[in-house]
Amino acid sequence: MSVKDRILLAIYNEFQKDLPDMKYRITYDELHITKEEFYVGLEKLENEELIKDGNYSKNGSKILLAFLDNVKPSVRGIQYVEQKLLSK
Repeated sequence: MSVKDRILLAIYNEFQKDLPDMKYRITYDELHITKEEFYVGLEKLENEELIKDGNYSKNGSKILLAFLDNVKPSVRGIQYVEQKLLSK
């Protein structure tokens, strides 16, 4: 599974909880990936409109810092997870 898919699946799973904790559960440490992989994955998810409501500090299009307190999967992201990631 790609890093992008792992991040999206983690966001999806956390979003399904009654009290999601995106700030502390959606981190590169929790996903056991590097900070660079995490930020590139987030950029891809944002560009493909699979997630929404994340706030980022950027240099151009490159994410330098991510604030994911309010991040959630978009409708398109939910469909992607349910059709491509959970159906395997």
